[in-house]
Amino acid sequence: MASSVNSILNMGAGALFANQTAIQTTGNNISNVNTLGYSRQIVRFEEYPSLDFRPGQMGQGVRAAEVYRMFNSFVERNYLHQSGMESRWNEQLELLETVESLFNESNSVGISSNLSAFFNAWHDLSGDGSSTSNRAALLATAETLAGFIRETEGSMAALQSQIDGIIKTNVDEANTLISEIAELNRQIAIHHEKGVNNANTLMDQRDLRVRQLAEIIDIDVIDRGGGNYKVSTRAGMSLVEDGVSYSLEFHGPQTEKKLITRPVPGVDEYTGDIKYTGSDESEYTIEIVSNGTVADSSAVPPPAGTAMYRVSLDGGRTWMKDEAGNDLLFPARTDKYSEEVKDLGISFEDSGTLLAGDRFTIVPKSGVYWNSPTTGLINITPQTFANGEENSRRLTGGKMAADFLFRDTQLGEYREKVDSFAKALIWEVNRIHSQGVGLSKSTYMLGDYKVDLPTGVPLASSMSGLDFWDKLQDGNFSMAIYDQKTGEPVLLPNGSEAACNINFVKGSEGPPPVTGDSLQDVCDKINASAIGPYVTASINTDGRLEISSKDPESHSFAFGDDTSGLLAGLGLNTFFKGSGSGDIAITDRVANDLNMINAGKVNGAGEGNAGDQETARELANLSEKQVQIGTKGGATTTQTIGDFYGSIVTKVGADTRNAKYQTAFYGAVAQDLRDTQDANSGVNLDEEMTNLVKFQNSYKAAAKLITTADQMLQTVIGLKQ
Repeated sequence: MASSVNSILNMGAGALFANQTAIQTTGNNISNVNTLGYSRQIVRFEEYPSLDFRPGQMGQGVRAAEVYRMFNSFVERNYLHQSGMESRWNEQLELLETVESLFNESNSVGISSNLSAFFNAWHDLSGDGSSTSNRAALLATAETLAGFIRETEGSMAALQSQIDGIIKTNVDEANTLISEIAELNRQIAIHHEKGVNNANTLMDQRDLRVRQLAEIIDIDVIDRGGGNYKVSTRAGMSLVEDGVSYSLEFHGPQTEKKLITRPVPGVDEYTGDIKYTGSDESEYTIEIVSNGTVADSSAVPPPAGTAMYRVSLDGGRTWMKDEAGNDLLFPARTDKYSEEVKDLGISFEDSGTLLAGDRFTIVPKSGVYWNSPTTGLINITPQTFANGEENSRRLTGGKMAADFLFRDTQLGEYREKVDSFAKALIWEVNRIHSQGVGLSKSTYMLGDYKVDLPTGVPLASSMSGLDFWDKLQDGNFSMAIYDQKTGEPVLLPNGSEAACNINFVKGSEGPPPVTGDSLQDVCDKINASAIGPYVTASINTDGRLEISSKDPESHSFAFGDDTSGLLAGLGLNTFFKGSGSGDIAITDRVANDLNMINAGKVNGAGEGNAGDQETARELANLSEKQVQIGTKGGATTTQTIGDFYGSIVTKVGADTRNAKYQTAFYGAVAQDLRDTQDANSGVNLDEEMTNLVKFQNSYKAAAKLITTADQMLQTVIGLKQ
């Protein structure tokens, strides 16, 4: 009998402890109702084994077997992906809204309205070409337009630069989280004993950090229980393997070479490397397509035996094409004669033989790399292919992917298009203006565009360094000489004409031209022409063409029709200077002298009629003219300059709307999964209060059981007395 009473006492004590544990766990839940990352905990009760007895098996009560957390790993894994995408698009939306404000033509005066005002000012000048007020108004409008273009480019460039700092911070934060997750895995492995001593708090802390990591980069997890936990990018790069962590690194521009196996080891080895100048948002893949050496020459075509290569801007999926649709080929040259490819000057070290199949990669920008334990740094910077598809072997989710894709793909595209718009504006205006005449003739003129290699290299070659080398054509331009006292054209020595046509030879079609005039050739042709006795053409120290009257007090000169584009290409008699959106400005000669704004035209007799306003009318009509505009490495379109700029504004708006949609979509999906997880692991105070009352009553009942057993025991003891 005493043994049975003791059993009741033990049963009561066990129930008392079990319900006390449940009350303590419930109190912990209530206390952490607002704790970020906390998962609701539950006590699992377990019946003690029964004992065989008469009249039957006798129960021995209950015990608190374990405290476990309510957490759905399947839901969490899906949530991590959707949360990463939500974070990506939300970040991308914020960045796009910043850029959208730069192109907001509806709420402020911007490039589009100033472009219209610019063409309207030419229209006003075409009505009265001698009006000083019209000329001053045109100059002010042009300066405002150029300023808006430069400011827009500067703002985008500054934003692009700031994003590098954001990315660097994200990389540091990601590495911190990766290290902390690995450390928590080690702690969990020490303390966790499944079903006996669950490391609930440590696992909550780990899951919270995994969620935070998923907001930065796209990740996947494999939970094998306890500290056996793996985190990797969705492309498969390991970040955490149990207690071991791998880091991400933020690096500046990089180059890489992958040479094919040489047929004979030690023979035809290439020990050099690729070199480049400039910067770009694209990654360049260079593939050698014909065996050869590196040319230390500017010869066009390159010397026989020079290796040729092609270029891809999307990792080798597509290759740059020429106008005929064939792969665009470039000769491998030393850095002294580097080839201009899109925004880079590419060259090779002259150290051996290049073989077809050799590949080089240029990453002319900062990027993020996975530090592989076996192969070193692997580039995981987000990349977009030519068809708009994202490279799935790189980062595609999280804030970091948004920052990179915005910096390189979206903002890079906007900057390139604005630059193409500015280039088209500069070229088309200069093309017309360079063939006109102002209220005054010239006695001296210095071109605004320099040539890197004035002698020997054709101007219509990328190696010339001329900003608009690809616009030059076979043709001629005319020059006329004027008497400074009478203003009348001077008959040239042969007495049959007042203007002189000077031929320009571009060379054969397709880059690079086989033959063509160099800047020195142009000088020689001018000096040897019929106007040679009146003017001198020379090349100044920085590679620009200058033309001066031999007798400024007696003779001046002016330009007429130009079918070659050479005048605009060299920056002679032009309105704008600069090569794109970053440096577009009014030429000094126009900005300093309103008389140098060309409204008139030199006719076939060499007469410079400043009052005919033909040039001004042609520039006013440029607003409606269909012109060819292309981006570097992209397709060429035919449309008006204004329509091209409008397409940029439309693209920014469309990208912003898409980001809003994607943010809402992934936000809704992530929220649904978050709600599902919260319904399972979140603390519900009403439920906890109900549990508290339930466990409190059970605790009281257990205490009553102990009291009853004690009284029974006292009764038994009293029988001996």
